Amino acid sequence: LERYIQMNLRLELAQAQQHMVQNQTATMLELGTSLLNQTTAQTRKLTDVEAQVLNQTSRMEIQLLETSLSTNKLEKQLLLQGHELHQLQGHNRNTGATMSFHSQLLESVQRLVRVVAQGPASMRAAEQVFCDMEASGGGWTLIQRRENGSMNFQRNWRDYKQGFGNPAGEHWLGNEVVHQLTSRAAYSLRVELQDWEGNEAYAQYEHFQLGSEGQLYRWAWGPGSWAFSEWVQRLGGAPEQPGWWFDACGLSNLNGIYYPARHHVRKLNGIRWHYFQGPSYSLRSTRMMVRPTDI
Repeated sequence: LERYIQMNLRLELAQAQQHMVQNQTATMLELGTSLLNQTTAQTRKLTDVEAQVLNQTSRMEIQLLETSLSTNKLEKQLLLQGHELHQLQGHNRNTGATMSFHSQLLESVQRLVRVVAQGPASMRAAEQVFCDMEASGGGWTLIQRRENGSMNFQRNWRDYKQGFGNPAGEHWLGNEVVHQLTSRAAYSLRVELQDWEGNEAYAQYEHFQLGSEGQLYRWAWGPGSWAFSEWVQRLGGAPEQPGWWFDACGLSNLNGIYYPARHHVRKLNGIRWHYFQGPSYSLRSTRMMVRPTDI
């Protein structure tokens, strides 16, 4: 009887140990499967992120290549025009002055090309600008245009830094580009205004310079200077307000809301210039342009 009991106990003990081993093995297999699934999911996410990074890098390389091609084409066109002017030297009494003007204009455009090509990635997209060759002797680069309300100027700090719109229509060239331009040479600023009755006016500042982003793109003019929408940077850019040097022009603001005809009076948030039609008349069109002072 004692031997029988001992044999049963050994058998039950062996069976218990076998069940324990099987349970532990099943638990380990379950944990291993879970870890394998998690590793697979993480690997898939990393692969997706890597693909996105490669895609973004390829886009940036294509944009830089397009910018380089555009700037090279622009320089070649200007050099060709200079060669043609040189050939006309014997037929034009004012060729000397024309060549001098063209040389200065070429230098100005090449300076802009270098600024765009050497600037940060946020600037390199600004590869197209509009040049005015008629106003006050020409050679102007437009940095702002309002004419029909097709572009929303209620933007945040980043948009005004990088620029927005179409250079052939309503646009803001970008504070960073203007800063780079005016910090490398002496520049003038010309502001052109038109009301809804067809009257026109302009203001020209012979010494115009824009500070860096760290200086809040401060407009230095004469003895004073004014920050560009300091509250826009601080608050992240309220959608109902534009960016402007509000302290510089008091009640003036050329980046205000565009109001059409018959809705343009008594608009304190419109396109205003205090010394032309007063502080609450929203103008029909405006242009802001810069050029080197030696042109």
